[in-house]
Amino acid sequence: MRQITILDASPSDGGRVNVRSVFWLPVPSGFEVPRPNAQSVIPTAATLPGGVTPDDVAALQKGVVVEEVRGETFPTTYSAEQVKDFLVAEYQARSDFFASIPFKGQLFGVAYVDGSWTK
Repeated sequence: MRQITILDASPSDGGRVNVRSVFWLPVPSGFEVPRPNAQSVIPTAATLPGGVTPDDVAALQKGVVVEEVRGETFPTTYSAEQVKDFLVAEYQARSDFFASIPFKGQLFGVAYVDGSWTK
C-alpha cells in the first residue's frame, strides 16, 4: 500500500526548498470511516507515473487509509536522501500517533437529536 508520495519540491527564500508530500496512514480494521466521494490530491497513474490507481482511490473511499498532505522546508544543503529519510521518520511518527488514538471512527455518524445522542 502507498505510504508517502512527494508531490513537488520548489525553491524558497533564503536558500531553502519547500517539499509537499502526502502521507497515507493506515486505519486499523474496525475503525474505518467510509468517504464514498473521497479523491486523492495525488494525480492519477494515467497522468503521472507513480500516481494513484483506482485501487488506491477505493482504499481512500472505504476509509482503510487516511490521506494527509504535508509541507516541509529544508535547507538546500540537504541531499535527496536526507529529505526522504526525514519524511520516512515523520511518516512513522505520524502513523504511530494515529494508531494510538483511542476513538478513531467511534464518533462517525453520531448526532445529538432532541436531547439525546444517536448513532
